[in-house]
Amino acid sequence: MLLFVVDSMRQKISLMHMLNKGQKISRLTILNFDHYNKKRDAYYLCRCDCGNEKIIRGSKIGKITHSCGCLRLEIVRRKKPELSNEKSHLWKENVGYRAIHLWVIKNKGKANKCSHCGANTGKIEWANIDHKYRRNLDDYIQLCTSCHRDYDIKNNNYRGRW
Repeated sequence: MLLFVVDSMRQKISLMHMLNKGQKISRLTILNFDHYNKKRDAYYLCRCDCGNEKIIRGSKIGKITHSCGCLRLEIVRRKKPELSNEKSHLWKENVGYRAIHLWVIKNKGKANKCSHCGANTGKIEWANIDHKYRRNLDDYIQLCTSCHRDYDIKNNNYRGRW
């Protein structure tokens, strides 16, 4: 839906694209209007088909921005599949904490149910079983934050604040 808005101070007419709640454009579904910036660009909260939510400028939705960023990753993996696995020249066996967790999420998907208490709401994380953080997918379980903290305290590996 197109709407002409008259700016009384500058006496200029600007063309704005109004997006409707629930409207689907490419991989994005419009959830809600979020805000206007200083230049009066409308920003919308969108949900991607992969489940991520992102705030995107309305004028870019469907033209420049088609997803939360997952589409770009899929295209890169499709064009160069050798860069996304152990055969890559960039592969490292020992990587940092964040990189290993991103690798687990990429290979096992987003954690969605706690293995201990069965919760499926709130923040669910992948937890390393033996606390050695190696590239072994069988060495990770899904835990909610409270079970994850209890698990780490029980195994003397809690790094949080006391």
